Amino acid sequence: MRIALDIVGALLIVGAFSAQMVRWLRVLQREHYEATSLARFLGRWSAPAVRPAASTISGRPITLSVIVLGVFVVTLIAGTIPLAVTASVLYGWTCPRGLTLRGRTSRLVWTRRLVTVASLASLLAALV
Repeated sequence: MRIALDIVGALLIVGAFSAQMVRWLRVLQREHYEATSLARFLGRWSAPAVRPAASTISGRPITLSVIVLGVFVVTLIAGTIPLAVTASVLYGWTCPRGLTLRGRTSRLVWTRRLVTVASLASLLAALV
């Protein structure tokens, strides 16, 4: 039973990782593979700036991304690995809200450069 749960967890994490890769590779391709542009977009999509309100942290709203990442950190510190896996999968499939798997304006084009970036990112993720 434990092995079956581990396999299901691993498959869910791979699916969530793939969903994140498709989203961010499209952004990276549209921004001409500039890492600083990707970091800017990640910040905008994860916690866009708003006017200060009761539900903000330093002028940034408390979004689903912030909540799920907070839960992930707490579960890692507490040592509850199944909850950390659940938070990772939830983040991978749903965050950031509004950045869809399919592009609105153009499709992801699998150029040699994009395949290289995706391969290296996947290899680094597998090593981690």
